Amino acid sequence: MKNKNVLRYGGIAALVLVALYAFTFFTNDSRSYMRVDTSVAMKQLSDKNVAEAQIDDREQQVRLKLKKPVTVEEREGVEEVIAKYPARASEQIFNSVKDSGAEKYQTKVTQESFLGSMVSFLLPMIILFAFLFWFMSRMQQNGGGMFGIGGNKAKQLTKDMPTNTFADVAGADEAVDELQEIKDFLDDPERYHALGAKIPRGVLLYGPPGTGKTLLARAVAGEAGVPFFSISGSDFVEMFVGVGASRVRDLFKQAKENSPCIIFVDEIDAVGRQRGSGTGGGHDEREQTLNQLLVEMDGFGDREGVILIAATNRPDILDPALLRPGRFDRQIPVTNPDLAGREEILRVHAKDKPLAKEVDVAQLAKRTAGMSGADLANVLNEAALLTARIGGNVITYDALEEATDRVVGGPRRQGKIISEHEKKVTAYHEGGHTLAAWALKDIERVYKVTILARGRTGGHAMTSQEDDKGMYTRDELFSRLVFAMGGRAAEELVFGAPTTGASSDIENATKIARSMLTEYGFSPDLGTVKYGKEQGDPFGYGMGGGSIEYSDDVAARIDEQMRYLLDRAHQQAYDILAENRDYLDKLAAMLLDKETLRRPDLEGIFEGIEPRAAFDVFPNEDDRFPRQAGREPVKTPAELAKERGEELPKRMTLVEASRAARERRLAGGSQAEGEIGFSFGQHAGDKVEGKNTFFAPEEAAPSDRPTSEIPRVGGRHSKPQEPSDQWSSYGEEQRANNPYNGTKKDDNER
Repeated sequence: MKNKNVLRYGGIAALVLVALYAFTFFTNDSRSYMRVDTSVAMKQLSDKNVAEAQIDDREQQVRLKLKKPVTVEEREGVEEVIAKYPARASEQIFNSVKDSGAEKYQTKVTQESFLGSMVSFLLPMIILFAFLFWFMSRMQQNGGGMFGIGGNKAKQLTKDMPTNTFADVAGADEAVDELQEIKDFLDDPERYHALGAKIPRGVLLYGPPGTGKTLLARAVAGEAGVPFFSISGSDFVEMFVGVGASRVRDLFKQAKENSPCIIFVDEIDAVGRQRGSGTGGGHDEREQTLNQLLVEMDGFGDREGVILIAATNRPDILDPALLRPGRFDRQIPVTNPDLAGREEILRVHAKDKPLAKEVDVAQLAKRTAGMSGADLANVLNEAALLTARIGGNVITYDALEEATDRVVGGPRRQGKIISEHEKKVTAYHEGGHTLAAWALKDIERVYKVTILARGRTGGHAMTSQEDDKGMYTRDELFSRLVFAMGGRAAEELVFGAPTTGASSDIENATKIARSMLTEYGFSPDLGTVKYGKEQGDPFGYGMGGGSIEYSDDVAARIDEQMRYLLDRAHQQAYDILAENRDYLDKLAAMLLDKETLRRPDLEGIFEGIEPRAAFDVFPNEDDRFPRQAGREPVKTPAELAKERGEELPKRMTLVEASRAARERRLAGGSQAEGEIGFSFGQHAGDKVEGKNTFFAPEEAAPSDRPTSEIPRVGGRHSKPQEPSDQWSSYGEEQRANNPYNGTKKDDNER
């Protein structure tokens, strides 16, 4: 609306200026005269070549109509000229005209009235003050700065704008259910008010890039049925001090006028970073913007009916005051999808794509463990592009596999010329990785190995998790060290000299070893202590960084233990390859012949190899903390049901319970009789006999337990849990090479 008004007023002003110019141009009676130098006019007067003359005293110019045409500046046939003269030469000009023998001459003297002089003096000032008055009134009305600089840049979605619905979101059922509650509250607030509930004022969506945070916000916009304002965090920040705070005030003022409504701020970390960081001090423009945002979210002012939804992939750098309850009451993690979620996402993106009959979406979901929703969408899009490039009409499984490799490792470098010796080294290098993984129990089998150059790699061996694991044992991480060292060990075993192709393997192995020692407490020498937490300004921009919480002696011990782990993994990889040299030679020969081998090929080559456990990482550790003899862990309900041949009773989750309740309301069903409440240990939504309780049946009621023993579940006075930043620094290359990633790619850089 503001832009339309600016265009309208600007167009009117332009038309007025054009009309004034046209009027002045067409009413000017000197348009037919050619403007010449004063010397040319004086020469015509002295040559007595003047028929008529006119002296304009106010304009200080003389007009001459010549008796004979002359040539002026290569222009022939000039009969009328006009020239300027200085004020002190007026008498000389008059005498020259009088002596020129002109048939007719006159002097035009314009005397300006007092009123005209005042108008010409006051009119510009009146126009200037009128513009300033209009400008100030616009600022007060809209809260904007000069030319709208301080006005907010939020875009209000209309019915004509394309949006999504919750049906378009797959693989994030928990996040959808949490946001669905906001929609339900806006549709039927009385149901929540009956329980004394208040709608969350703010919802923070956080997670790795590409997991669908913005898509969830667009789905809320499509489902909410209330005004929806969308803005980016960077839109608040400008070079002018105070502009960001002005935009925040303007945004919330506009939102309150349209309440109930929803505000979505994408990439809120651009404005919500911790205060006191950087070099700007307390008067930094970003901090002033954040302070205004904090006041608008939960200050003395009224904010009823305005819900703020924000998204970020760096929750660890947000200001604690921004994350407290009352501002962001609900923080929803949006993580990479699990196996079932990946399958749902693939099916959503495959709806409009013709897949071949042999394509198994469930199998593809297993091969893409660790990928985000954006990665999965890119895989299907790349497969469609590859199919269109060769003129195909159906997307085959080979196209999907090639697309997966392109997303993980980049396009294939088919034009690169590689010597025969380098091909042989690459084949043994990748074969060493593959054989090391195949001979160990505590690591996934390699499902594809290739010596084709792709991206910055000379080849790769890829493993895939059959299920999504949330934790790893010490032996599993050590097996990954052995797997990473398999390539270097093969080079040494076969050729007697290492190459630079293991640089990425060593980097990944070093990351795993450091995590085992400093994060997971796997070293008996270092103990179960977390090392390496940095304190200090996270935005110091290299100006001092932070201080490490351990001494130089501990740092030296960490380095020593890292070298021990890597050397021990290197030795086991070498021993495995030496014991199975025949299998290694056979694998290398087939790689040189076919260039790419898949799971069925590898199963035929490695037939007869019995996987074994990895070396004991720390031999004395089991003596210090041994497993209790004669005692086995309890069995899960699923294991017990399987032993008895029974079907495992399905427990209804909170997501399923809320979904069932919404379906009942949409169907017009009546509320069930009796008291229905939430209780641990029972099915969500079950009827609760007697008095409702928040604690599990086996726990004591609050009145029977000491206050210190009652578990605090969070609140305004509880210490907030620091969000994990384990994924926050991952980039595309780190994700592709991440040893914890199901599609872990071990590359041979050349």
